[in-house]
Amino acid sequence: MDEEEQVPQAPEEQPPQPQGDPPNPGEEGEGGEANPAQGINDMSSEEVLAQISGALKEVVSVLSKDKDKSTKFATTPGRIDPTETIDMTTKSGVVLYSKACEKLSDHKLFHGKPDEIVWLIEALLARARDFSWDNDSQGVIYFLDDAENIVNLLKSYGKISLERIREQMLKCTGTGTHSQSRMAQNNKQMYECLSSSISSTLAARLNIFKAQYTHEAINHEGETETYYLAPCYFKKMMDIANHDCRASEMRIREDLDNLAHYMAQFKSDIPKFNTHVNTLLKRLEALGVEYEGGMYKLFQAYQTCADREFRRYITKKYDDWNDGIHGASEWTVESLMSFALNKYNMIYLSGKWKTSSVAEKQIMALSAEVNNVRGELRLAGQAAQNKQESYVPPYRRGATSKGKARKPSTDKSRQKKDEQWKKTAPAAGEPKVKTVNGSTWKWCDHHMSWANHSTNDCRMGKQRVQAQQQDRRMVNSATAASINYMAAMAAASRD
Repeated sequence: MDEEEQVPQAPEEQPPQPQGDPPNPGEEGEGGEANPAQGINDMSSEEVLAQISGALKEVVSVLSKDKDKSTKFATTPGRIDPTETIDMTTKSGVVLYSKACEKLSDHKLFHGKPDEIVWLIEALLARARDFSWDNDSQGVIYFLDDAENIVNLLKSYGKISLERIREQMLKCTGTGTHSQSRMAQNNKQMYECLSSSISSTLAARLNIFKAQYTHEAINHEGETETYYLAPCYFKKMMDIANHDCRASEMRIREDLDNLAHYMAQFKSDIPKFNTHVNTLLKRLEALGVEYEGGMYKLFQAYQTCADREFRRYITKKYDDWNDGIHGASEWTVESLMSFALNKYNMIYLSGKWKTSSVAEKQIMALSAEVNNVRGELRLAGQAAQNKQESYVPPYRRGATSKGKARKPSTDKSRQKKDEQWKKTAPAAGEPKVKTVNGSTWKWCDHHMSWANHSTNDCRMGKQRVQAQQQDRRMVNSATAASINYMAAMAAASRD
């Protein structure tokens, strides 16, 4: 076949030319600018199609990348790539850091009081979720205890020691394996958040134990740096708030054992009562302690509620639970509180809820009476103690205000001999009256000495008898008040 008759072959698809290539001088139009029309005219139709096809592929590729990026889901910015370090040189990184370090509440600070612990932990758990402090590999919330079990520090701070936490956090300091990781950034954020959320008084108390939550190490620049270990800081904060864990546990148990008292104190306000119970249980759980008998105590407290319809409902629930029917064997304290709250809302919204009852008023009155009697007993005991301390024995009544005896008119040996016979008690069967140097002396059992009065005429003895009688009257009054109080409680439970 001749050259002129050969069928032209379609050119191979060429990639688009880079945008930065210098223009062809032959393709410049007036003013030195490139003339696109002239370049296209010099190309065959196949070359034009190839360039258009390449450009379209590039546009599709860019759009695909943008689409993939836009579909990445996270509930908060802090949960995007939770294992990647935050770029603090970017505006988004600075904003993320600032938000994570903000104090937990704009309205209140944590003062280290036990009744504030639940609020602090719930707010801290929310902050940990928002900024990925709870991540499995880069978080600062989960730790291994001595038995190599995973422990959530915020929920169960009583199940792990401070030393164990510190040991696992040292890898974030100095040149440790996590010193330049997201974990180190999370630690810094959590510390700044906690330190800005507490009162100055608590901060001063924590500063005494600074060595327990700080660590000095050589950083990557070769300089000595002090690192604050946020989990250790939190652990020490909880230790201070709970004081002695054993004593705190006993106080919580006592409160849970006397829930009926709180039902009267909250005037049968079920939401407030449930909040109080929930707080006690969470504090006990955080200490790593299980409370048995919670269901029974809760039923008892609900049955002292002022509203009659609510009490009937709870009594029915108690029968079901006691018999194990209608799935009641699977009920928990939380489910029982949920039942009670739902019933309260139904009665309250209908306008039939009663806030007090005769039995409840009687209980409150008797409770006040018991407290008054207890106060009188304390005052009486203090008065008796003061009388005892102010009593001066006869042989010391000549002493000066400084506690030194007056100078005797006779020599010391004679005075010592005189005091010795006065302190010698008569033997069994001997008379308790005798004459010495022309004077009559009588033995006093109260003073344990020979004196000028008998045991029956002793004023100190009479004072003691009166004090004992008064104490017995106080005890009898307190006993009667307590019995009346318990009877009223029993009556309210039966009602």
